[in-house]
Amino acid sequence: MPPSLSAIYYSLSGSRNPQPKYKRHLPYSSFSSKNNPTIKVVSDESNISLSFQYFNYLLKLGRPKDEKLEVILSSIKKKAELQHKKEIIKQYYTTGGKSIEKSPVKDIDVCLMQNDCVLDSNISNCEAWPQASALSIGDVIYEVSFNIPSIKNLNLPDFLISGCALRPHFELESASQNDSIFTWYRSISEDYGKSLLQNKNNEILVENGKYWKKIHEGYVYFISTDDIGCFLKVVCVPKLNDRTGPECSVESKAVVEAAPEFPFEERQEHTRTFCDDESTRCLTYNVLAKMYVEQQRFPYASTKARDTCYRKQILLKELVGYNSDIICLQEVEKKIIRNSKHIYDDLLNKVSSNFKDMNKLLVQNTVLQLLAVEHSHLPGTELLIANTHLYSNKHNPEVRLLQAAICAYFIEHYIKIEGYQNPGVIFCGDFNSLPDSPTYNFLMSGKYECCVTWNIDPNSNDTMLEHNLNLDSACGTPEYTNYTESFTGCLDYIFYNKDILKVADVVPMPRHEHVIAQVGLPNEYFPSDHIPLICTFQWKDS
Repeated sequence: MPPSLSAIYYSLSGSRNPQPKYKRHLPYSSFSSKNNPTIKVVSDESNISLSFQYFNYLLKLGRPKDEKLEVILSSIKKKAELQHKKEIIKQYYTTGGKSIEKSPVKDIDVCLMQNDCVLDSNISNCEAWPQASALSIGDVIYEVSFNIPSIKNLNLPDFLISGCALRPHFELESASQNDSIFTWYRSISEDYGKSLLQNKNNEILVENGKYWKKIHEGYVYFISTDDIGCFLKVVCVPKLNDRTGPECSVESKAVVEAAPEFPFEERQEHTRTFCDDESTRCLTYNVLAKMYVEQQRFPYASTKARDTCYRKQILLKELVGYNSDIICLQEVEKKIIRNSKHIYDDLLNKVSSNFKDMNKLLVQNTVLQLLAVEHSHLPGTELLIANTHLYSNKHNPEVRLLQAAICAYFIEHYIKIEGYQNPGVIFCGDFNSLPDSPTYNFLMSGKYECCVTWNIDPNSNDTMLEHNLNLDSACGTPEYTNYTESFTGCLDYIFYNKDILKVADVVPMPRHEHVIAQVGLPNEYFPSDHIPLICTFQWKDS
């Protein structure tokens, strides 16, 4: 039976008297994996983070910036001694437990230096590391690399489609996306590459026997038909102001595919250009959150249809082609919440006797994005644009009704406190409510009796929900705006105040045969399980 690990270590360190297990004791420096090792130091608003190789192990540490240097140096010392101990134990088993000459292990000295001078360990991290040139750990000297711009996890999508916008996916460290340089290349044949080089074409890149032709500079590249059948490559040089880090590159895993005929392109025939100054085009679209796709809610969708990067490319192509002035999106996995609970005291008092429903409401986030703009060609003409996504549980229509009421109350409150006179109102979103639902009826009629939905005492005083926005549905009530294998129905709407605005036109819905071509949505032609609504407004008195 082999001796205990502690016995092995102490026999080698000389701290106890068991027989030594090794013939010789290796110095610390012999374990270094690099001739000129580097310690990477990254500073953010509050912390200093270190990473470096020691005994072929990657060690990482992080401490507050305002903490004394001696604390992190002490942590480095402990980690270094622990890794040294592990390496000795590893050597024991590697040599089959053969005894070697005992050589006591000395304490590992750790210090931070500026040129040849040791820095005072009592100064703070934020003062010490920016001026440091080297870190000494025993016999190993590390060059300090402080906040050098770098790029991590650079990737391209698995599927590349011509006509779509392409962006690399990456993490920048101590660098700015705006300052960094992105250069795009297309693969070309060896013969073509050599002929271009003979003509002294300096836009040819040769790496590992592959030839690449430069095609673009910039963060976003719009894939062209010339790229079909070719691989793409992006080279990134991370920068921050005048500081430059080492470049990083990545090649696509697959060649560019020719884009199919997407059904939304037929709808885009109605939106080839932006509206004139007298009109405003509005779009609302639930783009389907990544989390729902990953939950396997759409088993009929292909791997490509469920791929996030593929869906993003198609979504951008679709959105750009509608040339909308106003774009309201849902399920983009970001929320804007305004805490104004006092505005709804009257509403909450009306339903406070039903505690069960009150709790359902209070545990939900009622999210309303509200933007006020002024018409650039009609001074003094204000337009309020509201966007929401209501609670989706089909068994709780009362929660959606209250959320809709909260949104309407807030819009009216905002109009009042800003002193707007007859502003236009556009209220978009995924309301998760069918045309026969309490929510739809409340928004369209301006009132709804709570007793109809809740089991509140009919004799209760003032249980009527009301608003005075005078809304109508710009796109009517299509047969469906959401189409999946398990559900079909109209859930999305663009409401507007009909006494101020009028509908100039509505973009037709896609053909039904296109929607059902691959069972349901999403699929390789429709990136979401919802269909966007698009319409154009004009001012009634313009």
